Amino acid sequence: MTAQLRAENLQDVPVSVTAISGAKLMEAGLGRIEDVQAYVPNLTMSKAGISTDIFIRGIGSGANQGFDQSVGLYVDGVNYGKGPLFRAPFLDVERVEVLRGPQNILYGKSAIAGALSLTTTAPSFEDAASIALSYTPEFGERSVDLVLNSQINDTMAHRLAVRKLDTNGYYENPITQRDEAAQDELTVRYKVIWDNTANWSTQIKLEYSTISVAGRNGETILALPSDSSNPVFANRTWLEILDKTTVPILGTLLPNVIDIDAPSEVNDPDQDYSRAINYDASDTQTYNITMNNNFAYNDHQFIATTAYLKYDYVDYCDCDFTGADLFHAYFNEQYEQVSQEFRWVSPEGERFEFIGGVYAHYTDFYFFDTFIADSDIFRAALNALDLLALGARGDLDPVGLGGGAGLAPEEILGIGDAGTAIVGLRSPRDFVTEDLLGTIFLQTTYNITQALRLQLGLRYSHQEKEGARELRLGRGEGDNFVAFQPGEEANTVIANNLAAESHNLSGSRVERHFSPDVKVQYDIGEDVMTYASFTKGQKPGGYDARSNSSPAANVANPENYLGVPVVLLGTFEFQEEVVTSFEIGAKSTLFDGAVEFNITAFYSQYDDLQVSIFDGVVGFNVVNAASAISKGLEIDGRAALSESLIFTYSLGLLDFSFDNFELGTCRQGQVSDSPDGVHCDYSGFTNQYVADWSGNIGIIYDTTLMDRFVFRANADFVGTGDYNPSPTLDERVDQDGYIKINAGIALSSLDEVWRVALLGKNLTDEHTIAYASEMPLAYNETGAATWTGMVDAPRSFSVQLSYKW
Repeated sequence: MTAQLRAENLQDVPVSVTAISGAKLMEAGLGRIEDVQAYVPNLTMSKAGISTDIFIRGIGSGANQGFDQSVGLYVDGVNYGKGPLFRAPFLDVERVEVLRGPQNILYGKSAIAGALSLTTTAPSFEDAASIALSYTPEFGERSVDLVLNSQINDTMAHRLAVRKLDTNGYYENPITQRDEAAQDELTVRYKVIWDNTANWSTQIKLEYSTISVAGRNGETILALPSDSSNPVFANRTWLEILDKTTVPILGTLLPNVIDIDAPSEVNDPDQDYSRAINYDASDTQTYNITMNNNFAYNDHQFIATTAYLKYDYVDYCDCDFTGADLFHAYFNEQYEQVSQEFRWVSPEGERFEFIGGVYAHYTDFYFFDTFIADSDIFRAALNALDLLALGARGDLDPVGLGGGAGLAPEEILGIGDAGTAIVGLRSPRDFVTEDLLGTIFLQTTYNITQALRLQLGLRYSHQEKEGARELRLGRGEGDNFVAFQPGEEANTVIANNLAAESHNLSGSRVERHFSPDVKVQYDIGEDVMTYASFTKGQKPGGYDARSNSSPAANVANPENYLGVPVVLLGTFEFQEEVVTSFEIGAKSTLFDGAVEFNITAFYSQYDDLQVSIFDGVVGFNVVNAASAISKGLEIDGRAALSESLIFTYSLGLLDFSFDNFELGTCRQGQVSDSPDGVHCDYSGFTNQYVADWSGNIGIIYDTTLMDRFVFRANADFVGTGDYNPSPTLDERVDQDGYIKINAGIALSSLDEVWRVALLGKNLTDEHTIAYASEMPLAYNETGAATWTGMVDAPRSFSVQLSYKW
């Protein structure tokens, strides 16, 4: 493995790390990076709407495009710094290594929670080819992996790997009349290696990936009746209100203030793999060019890694998450990164060993989104809410002085026109950041005796970042966009109902950080290595991409007719977060290598945590709002019970709590206990995704049949304790603990030229919520608490065929 950027035995590395081989990835049918979490305790990965959440030991980055990732992803030594890059499929992967805890010295200062390191297979100097086919009938999923490897001449070889995958998904959608989320994926990777001399080699990688998705793996998971005193909404769920609500008022003058007649399928509050939602779609394209030069001199290695990385992500979201045509949103992310690292690795076995180098990168990130509300349902719903609240939703003319010919009845009365005021609403937002980073790092090991080693690490970073965010409110698109002017009623309606205001912000910041790391290792005999470590690291600050108002918006917004001020708490710039972490552990290899047992205890204090707080409507605000303590125990190992039978195990125990977090998002119906009257105190609470325990047990059996075939069977028992999948930690959507069983059988030729396998995943057919969030508008408009969630796949079976030549 290469967890410390040099080839080492896993048992010699003073880090809590899980390594998964390419063979295990194939055997378990792990086709995407999020599949790895089942085999790595205290790791959670979940698609959360338009973002991807990655957490280790309770720490991760929330739903905001302005964040650097708390868990670093490295592919062939190159940092993949944004969430959409985590969605790429696996292809021709040699191994995956998951390092838990801060990895600030060798993996950069953003890896404050841990790092995932993927190594793809390098070209070899032999002619070889393989094809692997997989079919999962329950989801209509088909994949083909093709690998071609050949020698060009005595000093050059190349390798082509291609994956084509498409799936219908495991959801039914009665509104769109299709299965979802349907995906079409294509990845092409070409690698060439050139051994220039006996001491110098160059490897170049070209890679392209495209993923098109129609729909999402999510639905309404819980809908509770409204507790509103308003007779229109009381004792009815948000979905029932949308299904059909007709309210006669003032006889024939206003026969139907609300007349919502969405498809009847919209009223489906149960988690049943049926999603009554309108059109969703996304497209992701990634590009990567990596050049690696490796020069050896007197057993020293000098490595230069140059990389260019780019992605373009587009998402069309039915973000009211219902089958009613209320509103939708469009998102686009464009990211470019150029990086350069020079690394010097000393030979092993000397009194002093070291890894040192410099790293620099430049990134340019653009994010665009717009809220689109032009449906009659949305207009009618807001008009009725405004009418029933006597203008409190945004009316500026309650006595009807502005009435006139051609206006709707509610407009003539001058009440209940909030929805009409924002018909055709668009909210184009442009967010840009540029980031220039330079670092120097050194990790030294002093072999005091054969059994005692002291490792010291230091990384110095200098980072310059610029950011800008502009949000405009108006109607029309492109050159036809017309912004709302100051004093227009629409501004108050939007502030009241969507917590948004027009603004234009920019800033720049410079950060300088020293990250120290100290480790002590002591070998107890030849079989047991013990270690203790101290680390202090940082994750850089930046700029909030998703807040819908400026930090002092309440000064600029008008009041509605009832004199209620419109108070908005927007954010823009946030500061770095800091971790101080301690670990002690032991790694042992016993009984002549037949048994491995590893254990790590950890304690980490996080300060100024960057938290993305849902504003309760449609936006997110980032603040340095929290300090937290993450502590626990991790155990893993294996035992060869016989020549044919292997037993593996891993267990993570986690105790996470916010030490101080006074600016949490209030749950639906919760009364604020904060002086600002908006937030709720999360101090003493655990975090999203945190389970008291998680782990797995694996059994692998293989044997030779008739001296011609190899039979292999495996079973994995994957489990977790109770956890909460929602960023608001609402106990009403707690996920109970579970154990899932994945198993497979395979038959191959003795030389493994061909292989056929049958895999079963989630054989116990557990229905589990991976991510949950509050349904936009549901509670703040009607008092009906409602949640939407991303749901894991049900039971499935797959057939695999592979052939090598």
